[in-house]
Amino acid sequence: MVLGLLVAQTACLEHFESLVTTVTYDPFEQTFRVQRMFRNVEPAFFGCIDLDDCAAAVARATSLQPAPFPEALSDRLVQRLVESGADDIQVQLVQRGDQLDALIAYTAAVGSAAAEDTMVHAEWDGKKNQYYLVVDADASMELDGVKGRERRVAMSGPGGIDWRTSYVLKPRHKEVTTRMAVDDKVRPLFSTIAGLDQRLADGGLLDTVIIGPVAVAVADEEPASSPEPVPEPVSERVSEPVSEPVPEPAPSPELASGPAVAPAPSPEPAATPAPTPAPAVAAPAPEPVETLTPSLESAAPEPAAPAPAPVPVARPAPTRSWPAPDPESPARTYTYDARVTGGGLSIAAANVSVEPLLPKVRVCYQERQAVVPELAGSAFLSALVRADGEIMSTSVYGSIKDRPLIDCLEQAIQGWSFQAWGAGEGVSDVALPLVFRVEEPQGKKKGGRKKR
Repeated sequence: MVLGLLVAQTACLEHFESLVTTVTYDPFEQTFRVQRMFRNVEPAFFGCIDLDDCAAAVARATSLQPAPFPEALSDRLVQRLVESGADDIQVQLVQRGDQLDALIAYTAAVGSAAAEDTMVHAEWDGKKNQYYLVVDADASMELDGVKGRERRVAMSGPGGIDWRTSYVLKPRHKEVTTRMAVDDKVRPLFSTIAGLDQRLADGGLLDTVIIGPVAVAVADEEPASSPEPVPEPVSERVSEPVSEPVPEPAPSPELASGPAVAPAPSPEPAATPAPTPAPAVAAPAPEPVETLTPSLESAAPEPAAPAPAPVPVARPAPTRSWPAPDPESPARTYTYDARVTGGGLSIAAANVSVEPLLPKVRVCYQERQAVVPELAGSAFLSALVRADGEIMSTSVYGSIKDRPLIDCLEQAIQGWSFQAWGAGEGVSDVALPLVFRVEEPQGKKKGGRKKR
């Protein structure tokens, strides 16, 4: 019964390998932040059979614009999210070799259809005056990393009495991940549709970073024409009322660059007896070490044959100078509370970590706006950071597509640092929203009168 309900709710319980759902509960806002990873989707997931059809279908999904009469599972999924009350919907693509994972993230109010679709519910304990999470049970779905008390409730149906089983979690668990196997015989998208990965990358929908045998991709977000709500400003940094910009989704934990892989040891040359020197024997590469990743898994495909792992390319150290921002510049940068997912890092600590970066960010926008006067938009500064303060990866993405500005922002965040907040290996996904606007400086507006 639960499986049938999920089919009706997601409209796409097929044409992909597995479904991984992470629900983070906010008892104060009474909302769920949901991340659903559809792993190893095949062409039928997008309802396409050739390169052009698949490129168009992926573009519709990432821009949250389903077809007028949706038949493809991806279109029906987007339509379901919009109709069920989901908010702040974000779509990202993750490449793993010839496989493509689709990550859908959204916020849903507790009790809405979008929240109920996750099969996770929040219930109130009147005796202890606190909420706790309850997960509907299903034979093909498993809880990941947490155990719950089994609860069975009798329900009447056409065939008589039936039992509904669920798992009750302890109140301290505010996040839960479930995994459901769907189809292990799907056809990987990129090996089936030749050239699609390059087409998506050329169209700004896919940006691939390869580290060793693992291929991880971070998708560019929706086109700027697809508006999304913006969080409330947090400080004096927003000196004027901000019109609704178009922030782009934060990367999901799996979507940022994968863990660094240590390079294989250099091969030692064999001894060279006379008269003929013996050839050097290359040492096989060690097996990749599985490293802790964010809550959504990113399993690497098996390499075809042992080979030395390539050395990750380090970012060049910043060489430019950073002047102070010009207070008279019409290029205005607005910042908001950092978004933090998982790992235990507080929003306040994340906000403190970005303060030293903001002057450089303002300089980047001021310099580019002086060249492109109408340049405006939104972006996110993103980092995956461990509890010991070590940054695993950083990225810049958003609706603004000006390449020189993005390059400058990437230089600006090379000095990003965090204070350790724990001794474990938990990973927090930090995303700082930025809005870039062109405004006349105060005191130089029409009439020359300063605003009181």
